[in-house]
Amino acid sequence: MKSWMTRDAAGAVLVMGVGLFACLHAYSNYSIGAMSSPGPGLFPVLIGALMVVSGALVGVQALLATAREKGVPFEARPLGFILLAIAIFALLVETTGYGIAVPILVFVASFADRGMSLKLRAILALSLTVICITMFKLILQVSLPVFFRVW
Repeated sequence: MKSWMTRDAAGAVLVMGVGLFACLHAYSNYSIGAMSSPGPGLFPVLIGALMVVSGALVGVQALLATAREKGVPFEARPLGFILLAIAIFALLVETTGYGIAVPILVFVASFADRGMSLKLRAILALSLTVICITMFKLILQVSLPVFFRVW
């Protein structure tokens, strides 16, 4: 059985490691400055970040190619709905509170599974919202708003 660690994947890990090292070293040892007046650490941080991103892209491409060779299909639907749900949650949580953002998050993310019924989606969203409110507001006493900054 062929390993998932191909030459491309190994190269991607190496490029990401060097880029991460460059970012961390430059950030901790040099002044970054600002875009209007850059410091000596800004260029190495940007190049290191570019290396991390390009290594990640090559790594994802290598993993997808290996999965395709093994006959494992890649489905974009689950990934798309999960990312969409997280983005919607991030946009809503501060303005509407997590009492509204959590059920929307769960409802949108549940569309990643084609076989889930609408009734089960609603039950899951409601139950996870109750659990979140109980845990974060009543037990942990987190100061995030639950409903439109009211409670």
